[in-house]
Amino acid sequence: MQRFSFYLSLIGLLASASEGDEDSSVTMVSVPNSCIGREDNDDAFVKLADGQSFPLVQTKCRNEFMIVDLYRDKAWADYFISMRQYHYNLMGPKKDHHVNWQEWMTVPQDEFLISPDCNACDADHELNSRYQTQSAYYMTPVASGCTQLPIGRIGCDMDWHTYACRVCESAETREPGYWIFFVLQLNDHRNNRRQLVHITDNAVSLFAFLVGSIAVRARSFNAKEATDNHEETLVSVPNSCVGKDDSDDTIVKLADGQSFPLVRTKCRNEFMIVDMHHDASWEDYFVSMRQYHYNLMGPSKDDHVNWQEWMTVPQDEFLISPDCNSCDADFELNGKYKRQSAYYMTPVASGCTQLPIGRIGCDMDWHTYSCRVCETSVSRVPGYWLSYEVYNGLNDPDTTLHFMDEVDEENFAKYGLCGFTVRDAKAEHSAEIDTFEHCKTVTHEDVEGEAIMPRRKPSMGQDGRFCMCVKPQEYAEFQVAKEQWREKANTQTEGGEQQQQQLASDTDDDNVAEYRLYQKDFEKGTYRIQKPGKYIVMEDITFDFKAPDGKIWPVWLYGGDAKSAHSLITDTFEHCKTVTHEDLEDDVILPRRKPSMGHDGRFCMCVKPQEYAEFQVPKEQLREKRESIADVKFLSQQHHENDRDANKEWSSESAIKIYRLYQKDFEKGTYRIQKPGKYIVMEDITFDFKAPDGYMDGGLDTYNGPSDWWPTYDQIEDYPGAGDLRDPYFLGFWAGITIEADNVILELNHHSLQMSEALFYQQSFFALISLTSQVFLPGQGPGFFGASPIAASNVMIRNGVLGLTSHHAIQGNFNKNVLLENLQIYDFKTHGIQLNGFDGVTIKNVDVGPNRKLDMLTPYYAHMKALLPTYRMMVENEPAARDECFQFRSEGRYHTCYTLQDMIDTVQTLLDMAFEYVVVGVDWDAKASDSGQDHNNDDKLQKKLDLWTNYRSVLINDHQSTQTATLYGIFLNYIGSNVIGWYAGSENTKSHNVVM
Repeated sequence: MQRFSFYLSLIGLLASASEGDEDSSVTMVSVPNSCIGREDNDDAFVKLADGQSFPLVQTKCRNEFMIVDLYRDKAWADYFISMRQYHYNLMGPKKDHHVNWQEWMTVPQDEFLISPDCNACDADHELNSRYQTQSAYYMTPVASGCTQLPIGRIGCDMDWHTYACRVCESAETREPGYWIFFVLQLNDHRNNRRQLVHITDNAVSLFAFLVGSIAVRARSFNAKEATDNHEETLVSVPNSCVGKDDSDDTIVKLADGQSFPLVRTKCRNEFMIVDMHHDASWEDYFVSMRQYHYNLMGPSKDDHVNWQEWMTVPQDEFLISPDCNSCDADFELNGKYKRQSAYYMTPVASGCTQLPIGRIGCDMDWHTYSCRVCETSVSRVPGYWLSYEVYNGLNDPDTTLHFMDEVDEENFAKYGLCGFTVRDAKAEHSAEIDTFEHCKTVTHEDVEGEAIMPRRKPSMGQDGRFCMCVKPQEYAEFQVAKEQWREKANTQTEGGEQQQQQLASDTDDDNVAEYRLYQKDFEKGTYRIQKPGKYIVMEDITFDFKAPDGKIWPVWLYGGDAKSAHSLITDTFEHCKTVTHEDLEDDVILPRRKPSMGHDGRFCMCVKPQEYAEFQVPKEQLREKRESIADVKFLSQQHHENDRDANKEWSSESAIKIYRLYQKDFEKGTYRIQKPGKYIVMEDITFDFKAPDGYMDGGLDTYNGPSDWWPTYDQIEDYPGAGDLRDPYFLGFWAGITIEADNVILELNHHSLQMSEALFYQQSFFALISLTSQVFLPGQGPGFFGASPIAASNVMIRNGVLGLTSHHAIQGNFNKNVLLENLQIYDFKTHGIQLNGFDGVTIKNVDVGPNRKLDMLTPYYAHMKALLPTYRMMVENEPAARDECFQFRSEGRYHTCYTLQDMIDTVQTLLDMAFEYVVVGVDWDAKASDSGQDHNNDDKLQKKLDLWTNYRSVLINDHQSTQTATLYGIFLNYIGSNVIGWYAGSENTKSHNVVM
């Protein structure tokens, strides 16, 4: 909610971009040089001096001071003679620019205050007390590169994250070898506490981590490198946890042979926990593996198996383990099937189109995988579903539905998409029901029966949730090479935690090379361990590499006078190295202390000139500046903390990467936005992907070839699923632009996006703009579109026209913080805007409608077009599909045999004729009714005319009105697509935060 409130605050800033625009005849506006005479303001725009080299900058006005904040507006850098990054949040002039704070700026200011929080300019703040309105930040000599001591005394340095500086006590009474240092208050008086910390005079000691003897083992240690005479030996590895105590990391091998790998497991009550997050090698113990959802694994669609058959090494006992950490036969979800309990997904999850597909209220929660059941009582309100969350072992047991056997429940028999229901691990099945054709014929009562294949496929998770416990009938051991075992023991798990597996008694330490370390080994520098072996520390070690003689003096890390004096004598780094610590504290600070400030919204400066002035700038320039600041704020709102990344180099260039889009960028297919930035449409765009050359002139051999308006297999890297039977693009180009990254501005720039009339008919399911990487979520839609969809957050779409589309103008799933502004949307077939399962949507100044009124083709055209690629793949890849001959029982065709290729040719010819009739303008009606023309000598033409006469009504929509079951201007929906009715769901399935 806090992020949404921040997001809403942008609306005022965006609206302010049009301030002063009422009088279009005014071309110039006055801009102040400062905040003098102005009230406090969070979004003031100033220009410090006249001339093109002095840009407009945004500032906060506080007590008539301007706050110089590089995070809010990088254009401030143009007001400095030079800019260099010394630390991830420490900016200063270049090393050879010896200036004070006033001289650092190209437009000298008169008064200065420091502002730690970049939000206040307070002359009474204690840190401004010494120098009053001449206070400024300076970095210490060490920070700017001067090698004057105490460089290397880490205890005297500022904190890496908070930038809280430290000072070291140099009292003569201090204990030899010890420093006492203090935290110096920078932005919070509560931190001004003395913290006593002792660090050795040798800077770092081994007291924290070199205690006793530490052995460092090299990964993938090769015993043969230690001794040439060592012969490889074998170790015994168990096949299971039978007879073993509980353990978090046991290595097992389920069967003998090289095809059965070593795997890690947890042992619980003599069961092994099959956890792919703990060790991905478990996959090798299954006949097949396919991902159905981001955390839902199962066998391939053609493998009709129960849980026991799914494993290549059959197990005897099974339990479910929701938390992947326990195997408890008394757990309530193991109650019905006892030690034969196993996870299975529902038919919808595995691709069966049996109802309740489309009942989103019956589907599992996307994040928690809590399944739901829908009430099927005859007394329910028609068209309205009541759904209930079912206990799964990880959700709240007090607010969820518990029942051991939902099969016997009268009102709770209908699951939707669910990855983890509990059924018999050894459930029987037969060839008669092991087909997806049979799946589609069953009723919901049949689905809950004991014969569960293929309607319920075995399943498990892969992210540390919803594991399985398995146990064989008998314990066994198998011999493996010790080196193979050691290599497995020293690898990391999929979860990333380093295994602390110790080499037990079967590991021969005599064959490990040993190295003994003494103080003398550390005199010249770092001791680098570059060989496998065992390294033993033989005495206490103090690191004091090449230490100089003499005392170490402290340094105060603090600010100074913004106008402090300096001279040519002290403006050298040679002089810097000669000074004593007493010299550092006087007011002659250069070059030992360079002026400084932060760039991530901390440690700013307040500045104020002597006099107020105004300068004239073009009104359009001010409008563009306001808009660019709003864009930066919009795109950076989620990344303030990331700006404190020590590996991130500061740049004075705009934080926004600009991409300009032209018609040529849309020739080969969907434009996929996969990087943050601002994308500017430079001209009107008509989507007509891969259109055949000259199609509007007519006379082409076909308009429905394999590559006409369709992605092909050679594009599969750019468009997953192209030329295939699954993944986002297997049913064609479904969007004009997809936004698959966070922090994106799509600036239509007062241009339009629309489909061509041809693509409108060739691709019947299309969104001009989609805010996701795939149009349907897993388990929804006419096929499998991918297991891990990407949903964009922090997206702005504005200033343009969205025209002809065969489905949506704008569509999205799971999106957060979406701003749609200054848009005209019309000529959509079903939805102007549809957003599903969102959190934070603002729709401002958007005109929706009218919808598309004309549709000259029936839905059968789209269905045939979509099926043609699949039929072509069948003919190309399956001999049976090429050779089989089919007979139809319809009148006039019973005695004719058709191959699949015959049917493809016929369908393609009919589609071509319908397309020519509607788009190109070929009047096939006139040709077919022209009895005066003899076509008997043209068999090909006569065949076309016969097809047109017989099947014209299948493809041509004579009443020409749009044929769609639903029509919405703006549809703000719950999670997932909406088909057939509504439901009352949980908070997890609802959408949140709408401003219109």
